[in-house]
Parts: sequence; C-alpha cells; structure tokens
Amino acid sequence: MLMTDKDIQEAVSTGELEIEPFSASALQGTTYDAAIGREFFIPDGPQGIFGETASTIPLKAGQFALFMTKERFKLPPDIAGHIGPKASVARTGGMLLHGTEIDPGFKGHLRFGFYNASPQQMIIEHGQSICQIEFYRLHEAATKLPEENPDLVAGRIPAADKNLLVKYDCEGLPGLSQKVTEMSRAVGALTERMKDLREDLRREIESVQNEMRTYFWPAFITVMFGTIAILIAIILKG
Repeated sequence: MLMTDKDIQEAVSTGELEIEPFSASALQGTTYDAAIGREFFIPDGPQGIFGETASTIPLKAGQFALFMTKERFKLPPDIAGHIGPKASVARTGGMLLHGTEIDPGFKGHLRFGFYNASPQQMIIEHGQSICQIEFYRLHEAATKLPEENPDLVAGRIPAADKNLLVKYDCEGLPGLSQKVTEMSRAVGALTERMKDLREDLRREIESVQNEMRTYFWPAFITVMFGTIAILIAIILKG
C-alpha cells in the first residue's frame, strides 16, 4: 500500500521508519524529496566534499557524476521504497541513474549517478532536491533482507562505484555524450521545424477560408436566382 505524507510522518515519528535528517517540508502528498549529500565524484572533473573542496560544482554538458543523498534511510522489513527523478530536474535535461527500488531492511544513504543530457552546463548544489521517494507498506514483512554496506551507512561513495564509472568514462562515455548532444540539437531543430509547419498550415487554412468567402456567396446567389427563374418559367408554362 502506497504511504501518504501522513503515513510517512507517523512512521518517522514512531521510529519505525528512519530518515535522518528529516524535514517535514520535503514531504509531498505521497513522496519524500531527497537531497544531494556531501560527497560527489566526477571522473573527468572535480571530486570531494561539498563545503570542503567546493560549495557548488559545475557539471558540463555530457558529464556524469556520482552523488549520495543527504539523508540516511533505515527501512523496516515491511516497508519498501521506490525512487523517481524530480520533474524539475528532468525538465532541465538531468538524467538520474539509479536502481528503482529500496529493499525492505535497507540502511544507509542512497547512491545514484547523474548525467547532464542538456546542451548547457548545470550548477549542482549541496542540499539540492534531486529525487523523490515513494514508500510502500507490505502486507507482510520480507524475510530476505539486504546486507549492510559500511560505505553507504557512512554516506561515502564506494570505491568500486568510482572505479566502474572511471572505466565507463574512458571506454565509451565521450562518444555517448557526443551522440546525446547531437540528439538534443536534432530535437531542438525538429521542434522549430514543427513550429514553422504549424504556422504554414495556419496560413493555408486562412487562405482557403478567405477564398471560400470570396467565391461561395456569389456562386450561391447565382444558383439560387437561376433555380428561381427556372421554377417561375415552369409555373408560367403550366
């Protein structure tokens, strides 16, 4: 069963569900907005801790980054979570790369990748809302619970994740970045072309309507009077 904001608030208040730090302002109708935490990692850019190495970080078009959530979560065996991107992030061209589910019994900060698919640089800030989480109460407690990851509990990006991202960045991300940028430009050009076609269609419709107004009524009147004349002739002949 999907939990409402009231359900989430009550579960946190009783200690059944842990969100640390918890902010009531981050609650929506059925979701909780999670924010970007302290540690960040960009394979071909800055990396470190917000507040120590940077207050904000620029993410160039086509760049990938790893982040942790500001919040640490602890779910009981009968509550699961579902992660989704915020619409405000998606509208600006940000792509959130993550697993979609939070297993019952999970404990730790959430890790996720972030890709700037827009043609422009983005500025990322510590504490910026980045994703929304739905919580579901299960009809019974799960028996197979995930193992605890010390890095996630401490809010650190695991070294294995960093190494994997570096590998992918070296092997294929530059080409992928170029393709995504080209696709973004192509979509932009297609959008402009659709606007032009829409305007051309509007002008064509107006032209046809004007021609109908010009020729329809004279023709109609001519036919009408012709018909009347024929009827009068028939009547007089009879």
